[in-house]
Amino acid sequence: MANARGIPAQSVVENDYWRMAVVPDWGGQMTSLVYRPANEELLRVPPSHEAWLAQPYLYGIPILFPPGRIRGGEFRWRNETYHWPKTDTAGPNHLHGFVANQPWDVVDWTPHSMALETDAAADETMARYFGARVHLTVRYVLEGPWAGIRVAVRNDGQKAIPFGVGFHTTWTMTEHDWTLILPSGDEWEMGEDLMPTGRFLAEPLVLKGLGQGRSARDVVADTCYRVRDGVSPEVIMRHPVLPLQFRWRADEPFRHLVVYRPAESPFICVEPYTWTHNAVNLGLPDAVTGVAGLNPGETRVYAYGVSPEGG
Repeated sequence: MANARGIPAQSVVENDYWRMAVVPDWGGQMTSLVYRPANEELLRVPPSHEAWLAQPYLYGIPILFPPGRIRGGEFRWRNETYHWPKTDTAGPNHLHGFVANQPWDVVDWTPHSMALETDAAADETMARYFGARVHLTVRYVLEGPWAGIRVAVRNDGQKAIPFGVGFHTTWTMTEHDWTLILPSGDEWEMGEDLMPTGRFLAEPLVLKGLGQGRSARDVVADTCYRVRDGVSPEVIMRHPVLPLQFRWRADEPFRHLVVYRPAESPFICVEPYTWTHNAVNLGLPDAVTGVAGLNPGETRVYAYGVSPEGG
C-alpha cells in the first residue's frame, strides 16, 4: 500500500540476517528489526498509525535532531538566543527536535538499503528555529550481520548552528526480558524536571549494576548517563535464554545515553546522543555536555547499528 504521495506506507529491506521495516511518513523511522536466524524482533513495533501518533518516540528508532529536553525551549549559544517550541508533555520544555514526527522523502531504495531525506516542510521548520537552512539524509543499510543507520546533517546556512543528534532506540520486552549492559560511565544527578543538575553521582543509583548487566525488567528510569572517555559507546542486549546477544554501537561522538523505562512497561529505551538533556543550558565544558556547532557548508555523518553475537 502507498500513501497519498505515492510512497509505500512501509518499506522493507532484508538479507539473510535481518528484516528491517521503515515508514517514511512516520518520521522516516525504522519501525521493526527482526533477526531472522532466531526470528527475534528487537524493537517495539507500532500496532497502528494512531498508536504511533500518540507516542511517536516510543516505537522503533526515531531520529532525534537535536535530541533531549531543553529547559523552557530557550538557550543562548554563541551570543544568540534561541526560542524553540515547548513540545514536552512532562513540562514546559522543548523535546527531541524537529524531524522525528515529520514525513521524509525516499531518494533511493535497494533490496539491502534505503535512503531518505527531510522534506521541504521540515527544512523550513528547521530554518525558522535555527536561523539557517539545515538538511538531513539517512540511509538504512544491511551489510551482512550489521544492520545500521547512517545519518548526515548538512548546514546550508550562513552561520554556525548548535548541533546534537540522537536515536531513541526502543527495545521490545513483550515476549521476554533482556539483560542490559551499559559501557563504563557516570550517571548524571537528575532534577525533578527530568534533566541533569550539572553534577555526576559518585556511584550509579538508578542505573546501578548495569555496567555488569541487569534485567531490563528491573529498570525504572528516565536517566542520563555519560560514557567515559576512551570507552567504546556500545550497549549489549543479551537474550535471557538463547546463547545470543546484540551489540549496539554508535560512533565515538555519542558519549551520552538516556535510559528510559516507565514502571511495568513492555519496553525499554536505550538512547545514544551526542549531547545530554539540556546540554546548552548546563554551563559546563562542551567536552562534558557534548555541545557542538555545525559550521556553514559543513556536513557531519554518523553511524549507529547492531550486530549479533552467538546464537
